[in-house]
Amino acid sequence: HPFLKRQKLHYRIFLVEQDDQNGFNRGKLMNIGFREALRIFPYKCFVFHDVDLLPEDDRINYGCKHSPMHLSAAVNKFNYELPYTDIFGGVEMFTADDFRKTNGFSNLFYTWGGEDDNLLDRVRKVSMKVYRPSLKIARYTMLSHKAIVEANRSVSERRLTFKLMNVAKKYSHLDGLSSLKYQLKKVEVKELFTLIKVDLLKKDEKYFGYTANNIIKFIRGESLH
Repeated sequence: HPFLKRQKLHYRIFLVEQDDQNGFNRGKLMNIGFREALRIFPYKCFVFHDVDLLPEDDRINYGCKHSPMHLSAAVNKFNYELPYTDIFGGVEMFTADDFRKTNGFSNLFYTWGGEDDNLLDRVRKVSMKVYRPSLKIARYTMLSHKAIVEANRSVSERRLTFKLMNVAKKYSHLDGLSSLKYQLKKVEVKELFTLIKVDLLKKDEKYFGYTANNIIKFIRGESLH
């Protein structure tokens, strides 16, 4: 909060949590946060923020000076260097209009990883350029926690993510903000943030005529019957 106040921003922090038995879906939670925030106030700037990243430098501007923008360019976990050139995960910033143009995040990724790379595909598909601050400024500390490590993921899990990325890239106009379905279970205004609890309704959400579960089966080569 002191970091944001020093930037003299009118802001609110939304914490969106799953309250269901579905697998974690970061992209869909971000889409829900965008929609629910706009029910409260017509915000013009959105920062989609992993909860484990803390900015180290006041010069990291959270006011949408540029959009879209990848803010978390230099993270201590990666020795303050880019893990790969096209990384677009961690902390992404958009004006509301630019986020709508991309149709938001894909809702398909009930798995680890891939949704941020797909968002970059969507940005490029609508001919937008991603901005990134200097690595000397855009520095973040990652809080210590037990994380999923790419090297520990099975071959089948990696293949599933890769195939999901291909499907999401092909159907970005049908999958995202335009197809978002969820059940709002609680909105609680706390002193430091607004908590939003949701059921992602995975079994009910349909894409291209299929449910989310059936798309996973289809990608894995299983029968849909």
